Amino acid sequence: MTPTGRPPGRTRHTRHTGHHAPDSIPHPGHTPGSVLHPGTTRRGLAAAAGAVLLTALAACSPGRRTHGGPAAPAGGTGTPSPEERAAHWGYEGGAGPAHWDELAPENRTCATGRRQSPIDLGAAGTLPTSGGFTAGYRPSKIRLSNTGHTVQADLAAGCELIVGGTRYSLKQFHFHLPSEHTVKGRGTAMELHLVHRSSRGDLAVLGVLLTAAARGGSPLDRILGEGLPTTPGSSSPRVLTVDPGTFLPRAGGFYRYRGSLTTPPCSEDVLWIVHRTPMPVSERSVEAFRALFPHNNRPVQPRNGRTVSHSR
Repeated sequence: MTPTGRPPGRTRHTRHTGHHAPDSIPHPGHTPGSVLHPGTTRRGLAAAAGAVLLTALAACSPGRRTHGGPAAPAGGTGTPSPEERAAHWGYEGGAGPAHWDELAPENRTCATGRRQSPIDLGAAGTLPTSGGFTAGYRPSKIRLSNTGHTVQADLAAGCELIVGGTRYSLKQFHFHLPSEHTVKGRGTAMELHLVHRSSRGDLAVLGVLLTAAARGGSPLDRILGEGLPTTPGSSSPRVLTVDPGTFLPRAGGFYRYRGSLTTPPCSEDVLWIVHRTPMPVSERSVEAFRALFPHNNRPVQPRNGRTVSHSR
């Protein structure tokens, strides 16, 4: 069963438009990602070998969800793993964000980087953008895993994001509580990150702010509402069929900027696209996640003169 009730073969088409500043046009050659650790080296992979990641049980077939630009054929590559760093970093005390740069030499960018994420998206300097993106998502079977830092679902190749002519394959999605990005100083209950990688190893992340609602009904409630894996390194026994396209708002525009991973090693030049319209999840879902991760968000980082572009 899919969250939308459509048979798995149906394609979704949605469109987000905007005007796009030249410096925000993605090109192959950035090191993007948000909790996925792009540019993962052999050393990084080895360090993460102890972390249990989700095994995608079925590939997504390419469907298309267009946001301000024409759809394009699907394409994906590689299987980078997210959240694959040494397990010693965290969100509290001496292992928390203020000390990430001290935990390993490769984490120095967490303190010295000038294009760090997350940021406040509503500050002055936001400009209209032109161009959009296409999210080509269709239903896929997934199983959730507890990485010790978040609840995550990995996906096999097939679902994709197309921005500025570059194709990014959807690799995984995961959650943060409370939200990492803010708008004019205000955050939301949670934030969803859908992490994509191009054939050149560049990362792009779609962020969706999530608000707590008294009533359920969100497609995400099927994921967060019950049966979450409670032990770090464990996976849920449940196999779910989800359509990531149902996680995205249908309207409301988006923000776009260049930033970094929001977890160690905080690598920069990540393409971020964050939807302006939040999606609701039930209060029960929020509390179920909070029971596992009371908070797993990095604080907002300085803009350092960066331009955030937004669609209208």
